[in-house]
Amino acid sequence: MSSPSAIVAKIRQEAALFDSKDRLLCFSTKNDLQSPLITEAGDLFYEKWLQAHGPLPLESFFQVSQNFTAQQKITALDSITAVLRHKLDDYGETDLYLLLGFLKWDGNALAPSLLVPLDFDPTKNTVSISARQPIENVILRERLKDSIALPSAEDAIINGKFSLLLYFSQFEKAIAGKRNWRFTRHGL
Repeated sequence: MSSPSAIVAKIRQEAALFDSKDRLLCFSTKNDLQSPLITEAGDLFYEKWLQAHGPLPLESFFQVSQNFTAQQKITALDSITAVLRHKLDDYGETDLYLLLGFLKWDGNALAPSLLVPLDFDPTKNTVSISARQPIENVILRERLKDSIALPSAEDAIINGKFSLLLYFSQFEKAIAGKRNWRFTRHGL
C-alpha cells in the first residue's frame, strides 16, 4: 500500500502533465506565465550558463523589444514573480523550466523537445539551473511513439552529466527521415 504522501505526489505529477499537455504539444510563443521567446541558440545559451556557475536575474528573460514593451515587462515580471513565490511557499518548488530545442511538426504544431528545471531565489529574483536533470518533452514522445522513437534525456548522459549537444544530435537524427518536420536549436 502506498503512503498518503506518495499518492498525493503521484496525483500532483499526473495533474501537472495533464495541465501542461496542450502547452507542450502546441507551444505558443505568447503565454501569460512565460517570458517572450528569445531567439538565441538554446544550446549555446545553456552551455554559457553552465560555465558561468551562477544565477541569472529573472528579468534577463524578459527582453524589451518591438513586440514586448517596458510596461509589459513590468506587468509580466510582477505576475510571474508572484506566482513563483506562491508556488514556492505552497509546494516547496516552482515548476519553472527553460524550454530548449523546438520541433515544428504535424502542420503548424510547435513543441519544445527539452525542459531544463530551474530554481528560483525569491529574495534576489534570480534563477539558476537546477541540480535536477533535464527532462524530455514526455508528452511529445508519447504522442509520437507510434511513428517515431524520440530520445529520452537519459540517453544523453555522459559520465553522469547531461549533454545538451548529444541530446539535440540524437533528436535531429530521430526526425531526419520525417518529411516536413523541422527541428531548431534556436529559441528558449
